[in-house]
Amino acid sequence: MQVIRPIFTLFLVALPLYVLSLGGDPPDYTNVVIVYRGTWLVVLYVFLCGVNVFVWEKYNINYLQIFSLEAKGVSYFMDFFEAAATLAFLWSLGIILYLWTSSSTLSFGLGFSPLALSLLFWVIILSPSNIFYKHTRQWIFNHVASILWGPYAVTNFASCWVADQFTSATVALVDFEYTICHYFLYIGGLNCDSLHRILQPICVAFPFIWRLMQCLIQYRDSSNTNHLLNAGKYATSLCAIFFSTIHLITQENPNSWSVFRTYWVMAISLSTMYSYMWDIIMDWGLFTRDPYLYPHHHPHHHHKSWHFREVLIYERPMVYYFAMVTNLFMRTTWMITLNPEYFGIHFRRDILVFFLASVELVRRIQWNFFRMEYEHIVKSGGNKFSDGKLISDSKQDVPSQ
Repeated sequence: MQVIRPIFTLFLVALPLYVLSLGGDPPDYTNVVIVYRGTWLVVLYVFLCGVNVFVWEKYNINYLQIFSLEAKGVSYFMDFFEAAATLAFLWSLGIILYLWTSSSTLSFGLGFSPLALSLLFWVIILSPSNIFYKHTRQWIFNHVASILWGPYAVTNFASCWVADQFTSATVALVDFEYTICHYFLYIGGLNCDSLHRILQPICVAFPFIWRLMQCLIQYRDSSNTNHLLNAGKYATSLCAIFFSTIHLITQENPNSWSVFRTYWVMAISLSTMYSYMWDIIMDWGLFTRDPYLYPHHHPHHHHKSWHFREVLIYERPMVYYFAMVTNLFMRTTWMITLNPEYFGIHFRRDILVFFLASVELVRRIQWNFFRMEYEHIVKSGGNKFSDGKLISDSKQDVPSQ
């Protein structure tokens, strides 16, 4: 891993210089952007997870016990950064190979390098061998299997947290679907567009269906109506996906207005505000006043922001004000797609989607900071300096996941 860092830095410097030296767009530009966009979002997410872990460790948030992980063999923040550097190196190598072959007579590389990159990513992620942080990958696979197993599996904080991550990674899921669709049909001489129109909304909807099912399972097991309210949040998102899909199927021009696009705007507006309020009130618990959470009252827990909960692990209230404002801003970036030119955006739609997908990943990482903080506070009985075992009493579970 130590050898990767200088090589990775070299490629980060060489790549933009090489791109600038080329004139015009390479052939099959749209397809290639989609293929490389999905893999880059994976790189970005792995890096940002490293930022999550760094902050949790700095503020003594016991994410290991919350996730039921053992300290030995678990990837810490530098492991995430090194994993991101390795994947970014492979991504840069694939980009350079594609650009080189597109500007030469080696036309086979136009289709080979994007496919090879995607396959290599999947080989690394799915490899059963004890390489590339197998312990962490196995933990993720176990919870994904739990999510897919639905009502027959145990639904806990970790499985809900993993499913929530997927709701912010729908663009990457769609891009991987398109890559498979494009190359399999390309071999048979067919076009992927018609099949992609069917598979795209399915890939987008699946993570929200998973979370909706988890909320219903939690309500079945606990009879806590908060889980039904949480299920309503994902139901509104699914309504927005439904109306968007009907609009795209019935309209040749996706930017044209139809009754279904109007319904989509109404549904996604409701979903945005519903999800935002749930974030700050339930998932982050910023305004919780339950004295049951704070048996370890201590004078240094007090802060000037009387309307926030008593314990703030990140200490400065301004951090929470900033998070509240930026969370709402990032949740409303979908409005740019209504009329990009109005916002001064004139580049390609696939590039715009890449930008919005990156913003959504950043928002999810921000959500992770405060969601894990609140779970730690609940499980530690309000003691923000707790480094020992957390409380495992079922009454301490936050029903807002």
